[in-house]
Amino acid sequence: MVNRIQAAMGREGNYLVSEGVVTPEDLDIAAKASYGFRLACLGPMESADLMGLDTVLRASEQIYNELNNAKKPHSILEEKVKRGELGVKSGKGWYDYTGRSIMQILAERDRKLLQQLALFNQMNKEQK
Repeated sequence: MVNRIQAAMGREGNYLVSEGVVTPEDLDIAAKASYGFRLACLGPMESADLMGLDTVLRASEQIYNELNNAKKPHSILEEKVKRGELGVKSGKGWYDYTGRSIMQILAERDRKLLQQLALFNQMNKEQK
């Protein structure tokens, strides 16, 4: 289930970047500072209940028409792979990792995830 949700978000992200609507950096900032931040304490169904399902329905009727419904990976992703831009393992993907080792990059990711886990655990203890 999580992989499907992540794939749908990735598909939309690739589409928005390819259309020039947003840069990869701005997309990540928006996802982390809004939806991603909320996901630490509210799942999508809880959020829908809080918004009101009637409001979600109206928004969905407008947004769903605009969503990309591609059945195969977007060409922007295929082009990056052809150029050898594979992400951290090649030193460049959507971001440039030049000058940083894989271990440094993974350590930074782990630090961020552990901070988020600590906040999540603290919030769950306070709710009990």
